[in-house]
Amino acid sequence: MTKQTLSRRRALRGALALAALAAAGGLARPRVALAGNGAKSDFQYQDHPQDGLRCAQCAAFQPGPDGAPGSCRVISGAINPDGWCIAFSPR
Repeated sequence: MTKQTLSRRRALRGALALAALAAAGGLARPRVALAGNGAKSDFQYQDHPQDGLRCAQCAAFQPGPDGAPGSCRVISGAINPDGWCIAFSPR
């Protein structure tokens, strides 16, 4: 049985192949909207509930202090806790 030695060139090829695979895997992941950068009109935001669903029940909603309007991880601007948009995702 012969023992193979690992040359620098072969090691470098292997490292480059792994890096290429890792980069390709990163590109294949779905893109997520940047927090709070969406326009209200793009997400059909409204200041009233939709079929009993409200922003206060959404995973992306961040409540404001003492009943003040909150914020959203998807939509920019002040968000009414009783509002709704198409990005609604229950907690």
